[in-house]
Amino acid sequence: MTTAIPLTNTNIYLESSGSTGMSGTNTLGPLSGPWFIETQNLEIKYMRIPFFTSGIYKPGLSSTTATLGGTGTRLIVSIQANYAADKIDGQFATSSWTQSQRFHYIPYKTDMWGNDVGPVGPSALGGHGTIKTSHPWYYRRPWKEETDKVNHETVWGALHYGETFMMQDFNNNKEKYEGMVFIRPSSVNNVWGGPNNISRYNQRMPPWFGLLDFSVVDSPAVYVIPGYFHTSKESPQLIQEMINKIGTRVGNTRLIAMTSGDSTENYTYTPPPQDVGCPSYSASRHSWT
Repeated sequence: MTTAIPLTNTNIYLESSGSTGMSGTNTLGPLSGPWFIETQNLEIKYMRIPFFTSGIYKPGLSSTTATLGGTGTRLIVSIQANYAADKIDGQFATSSWTQSQRFHYIPYKTDMWGNDVGPVGPSALGGHGTIKTSHPWYYRRPWKEETDKVNHETVWGALHYGETFMMQDFNNNKEKYEGMVFIRPSSVNNVWGGPNNISRYNQRMPPWFGLLDFSVVDSPAVYVIPGYFHTSKESPQLIQEMINKIGTRVGNTRLIAMTSGDSTENYTYTPPPQDVGCPSYSASRHSWT
């Protein structure tokens, strides 16, 4: 919430930054509430990982040779967003106030394997890091009793999920399962979220997993950069477009819900749905000026 500076009287405030509404600055003394105060914020944790494609050559009936190669990189992200509309009492020196939402980046120049991928800063997110709201969206005006409602929304979601082909043996081979399993992400650094184990495409997991092939599926892919990755390929415009697109998906409730801790939730027939978000969140409140 925006910083408020107390005036001489208790519960009278003057916001320290932002812009006044159409009515301008009050010249008749402090104005009383109740007030409609709206805020929103967004945090994105990200990790850049490769795209892999497979190719088959020298096919034959007796054997087939396959290759696996990288064709580019993208981000996998965990997204936390909050929206609030509150009824607040108190006195302010203006009849309305607006502050746009702004961001700052905490980037790291190494990838998941510790390789240096180039300089980072306002123009480059690097191999992993966090995007935080530095100034939340803040909007204040007089409360309208007929139409206004207190409303709090929050979401923790993602735009990727795990996909496996699994063969399981239960009860000494008396029960078997074979087929695709789709796995809801639980953390940007968890095995099912992918980044710290994304290279483990073939893994044996005793006691009951016979074989599990794991990959991460983007839905959709985020901030794609073709070919090899270096931060010189990034730009402020690309980063801003990516944040705005994620904010739009938050408002359209098009995220995949993440589970808590290291727990997982499996779907054996279809991928996890994209059905969570904050309906009142709007990317139009982001400011890049």
